[in-house]
Amino acid sequence: MKFSLMSLAIGNLIKVEKPGFLQVNLAKAMGFSIEDPTVDQVIDFLSGKGFPVRKGTMSFEECVRFAKEAGFDGYDMMCYHLEGDGADAKAILEKYGMTMSGSTIIVEFASADTAEAFDKCFAYAKEHMDRAAAAGCKSIMLVPTVYKTKPGISREQASLNMIAGYKACIEYAGKLGLTLSAETLESIAVPLASATEMRRYFDAFPTLKYSHDTGNLLVMNEDPAEMYEYFKDRVHAVHFKDMQYSDKPTPSMTTTGKYLRTTELGTGLVDFREQLRLLKRDGFQGYILLEGAVQHTDDILEDQRKTLKYFRALEKEI
Repeated sequence: MKFSLMSLAIGNLIKVEKPGFLQVNLAKAMGFSIEDPTVDQVIDFLSGKGFPVRKGTMSFEECVRFAKEAGFDGYDMMCYHLEGDGADAKAILEKYGMTMSGSTIIVEFASADTAEAFDKCFAYAKEHMDRAAAAGCKSIMLVPTVYKTKPGISREQASLNMIAGYKACIEYAGKLGLTLSAETLESIAVPLASATEMRRYFDAFPTLKYSHDTGNLLVMNEDPAEMYEYFKDRVHAVHFKDMQYSDKPTPSMTTTGKYLRTTELGTGLVDFREQLRLLKRDGFQGYILLEGAVQHTDDILEDQRKTLKYFRALEKEI
């Protein structure tokens, strides 16, 4: 199996010029109102609210070197972590014999209810696809919304907005030689959270691939193994994520009213032995992205080393 380090998993360590999409949206949900904020403004706000977010210091090259030395086969990047020139990134990756296994674009197509809003979202997506392609990346996952849409937008309208976004991005990705994929989302408040909703997108776009996330689909109480079997002919990448029930409210509430939180891989609800068995049975040749850590410590990089060793060992047992 090929395992890829996710920039998301070490995000607090990465040096960036602008705050990440998820950080900004979390801050806004808690009352943050500054438009186009700096990294320091967002981090200071979140820290004041009790969230241990810190300003990173690792450069792109340092992240790639760590991934190589830790034994990962690829490096997968969130769009907001790939800020530099794509050609420069490609040179660094080649220096260490590494591949950018994929990149995730998060952009609010679901709330793009005007032509101006849609054009802004699409321009952002195109800019990132250009940068990723220049870096040698061949795989893009589009996340067209996160936990909720703008007030006043119905679920059906949000879905139509997202379909328009996928259509435009699939066409543009094709021109760059990129494969575009989608995953189920981890919020029942937005479309694309269930297998039924995902099928609608696959029926609309024959070339759209599936990124199988083992954790997100739990909000719909759907089984990860069954979901894999349902869409296995579309699977392009796999995201290993583990979830556990939470006594406190989180953005990820299930259809039965329970709350879910991300937990260390191997400690939650997902049977990763079964997931690996299915992938091995089908001769899966893509990348498995690791979202989380088997053991949680104050050393994020050591978490990633332990996570990879855990899955390498588990793979040998199957």
